[in-house]
Amino acid sequence: MARAVTYCDVPAGTAHSTCRSCDQPIYWITTRAGRSMPVDCEADAQCHAPTAAEDGLGIPHWATCPFADQHRRPR
Repeated sequence: MARAVTYCDVPAGTAHSTCRSCDQPIYWITTRAGRSMPVDCEADAQCHAPTAAEDGLGIPHWATCPFADQHRRPR
């Protein structure tokens, strides 16, 4: 069963960096739990990158990165 896509707000002015595995632009946001999470703002047509004045919308980068398993921490 496929997981539902969860969209994340990316605050205005959030700078982007690059995923060290797939070279995709990512935005680091802070979750409600206070943890850092990479977000992909180019994943689909509903996503958009933040600007200096407007919030963006994205999905967690591990949902789109082909190398996500390499970055997971063991539980």
